[in-house]
Amino acid sequence: MNFINFIKYDIWSAVKVRLTFYWWIIKYGGKKNIPKELIFARMAKSMERMNENLMKVIRRMPKNMTEEEKKELIGLVRNADMLEKEVKKHN
Repeated sequence: MNFINFIKYDIWSAVKVRLTFYWWIIKYGGKKNIPKELIFARMAKSMERMNENLMKVIRRMPKNMTEEEKKELIGLVRNADMLEKEVKKHN
């Protein structure tokens, strides 16, 4: 089971990103011709999914988390939210 998770979460993510990038290069005729709006739209979508996942983590936070871990998680959520706003601003 660990091998399947390794492929699913570690390898497939990198392969999927590279395949998408190379598809865009072929589709738009070069790396410099890929529209910036397309890249930022994809980044915004990814940031939105990440923020949703972080909020799910907060809702299901275990009772035995230390205060330091809770503060770190809340800090991550804040940083992710700021990053999502910056990406959307450039989109």
